[in-house]
Amino acid sequence: MNYNTNVHYLTFPSTKRLRDLAKETLKADKFKTAYEDKHTNKKSFWLVKDEGIYVMSCYEGHKNIVAFARGYNPNTLDRNEVWDKANDVSRDDFAENIPLNETMLNNLINGQNLHIHMNDEEIKTMVWG
Repeated sequence: MNYNTNVHYLTFPSTKRLRDLAKETLKADKFKTAYEDKHTNKKSFWLVKDEGIYVMSCYEGHKNIVAFARGYNPNTLDRNEVWDKANDVSRDDFAENIPLNETMLNNLINGQNLHIHMNDEEIKTMVWG
């Protein structure tokens, strides 16, 4: 990935889509690894950057459930502004597995927000308020 060296703070607000994504992920037991023909039993979402930035389902047999980060949805905001903001995070499109434990998933189901802090060296995932 070609991230900017600054830390980027992404917030995924508690929406019905995010809660549904967490519910379905909690039920699943097999998850596709991004860009590989491999699977893992570690519960995860994909963090995706293309026209916007979003998390989506990656469990086997999944229906696509997508939840956009606040300020990164090209369907509801100015596409050019979203593209510029997403390009500040990374010039390259990417998909990364974001591991989530059962406590985190239950907290998302119960209405907490997903927060991702990332730079070119690491991605940190937190769930709160």
